Amino acid sequence: MTAVYLGPQLSFTWTSKLSAQLGADLPVSIDNTALQTVPDYRVRGGLTWHF
Repeated sequence: MTAVYLGPQLSFTWTSKLSAQLGADLPVSIDNTALQTVPDYRVRGGLTWHF
């Protein structure tokens, strides 16, 4: 299986210790042998706190 995704991502930094990311991925190319399940799109999020 080969899947290529592209999409936007937003990154925010509130202080020097707290940041967040939010992104979405849309498929550009999917080569599937019909045995695997492949997502139509993906949404990602993350929160980072340095202490």
